[in-house]
Amino acid sequence: MDDGLSLLVVFALAYFAAAGLAVAMDRHWRNPADRRAGPLRRAVSRLRLSGSVCVVATLAVALSRGELALGVLPWVAALVMVALAVGGGIAAGAAGRKAALSRVSRP
Repeated sequence: MDDGLSLLVVFALAYFAAAGLAVAMDRHWRNPADRRAGPLRRAVSRLRLSGSVCVVATLAVALSRGELALGVLPWVAALVMVALAVGGGIAAGAAGRKAALSRVSRP
């Protein structure tokens, strides 16, 4: 696989893993869905399983490039950058929803 394409796959899989694991948490489930009830147990277990599988697949793709050090470094960098992106997206969504609700509730 081409180096650029493999890095793109690493970042995509890492994003899916971080998003799945974040939404599997009760607090983050309520933010985008804006629901009072928490997620179903089956949904949480599937999200955690798919997030974990994506993390392992991301590591496998990163290590397929050759040496161990050349695979682990982009893998860790991808996980850090994607975690910041997912966290920022969740925070921005929550802030936008609060701003929209405050404009609606004004007389």
